[in-house]
Amino acid sequence: MGEIIDIEEFRPHLVVPTPDGNAHVLPKSLMEDLAEGRREIEDVDDWKMIIRTVIGEWLGDLGQ
Repeated sequence: MGEIIDIEEFRPHLVVPTPDGNAHVLPKSLMEDLAEGRREIEDVDDWKMIIRTVIGEWLGDLGQ
């Protein structure tokens, strides 16, 4: 079983459920840092699966 943590300090946040059955809680501030180049995507655990999910959702929003 996974560790239980208080996510209050990570609000606001995004929850990214990935195809492998995991759900990742990503603080909005982290996503902003990634977008602005202040952090590297490789700093995020399971980043490859998260990127696959985000790109898939983005393409879905584009009607692909």
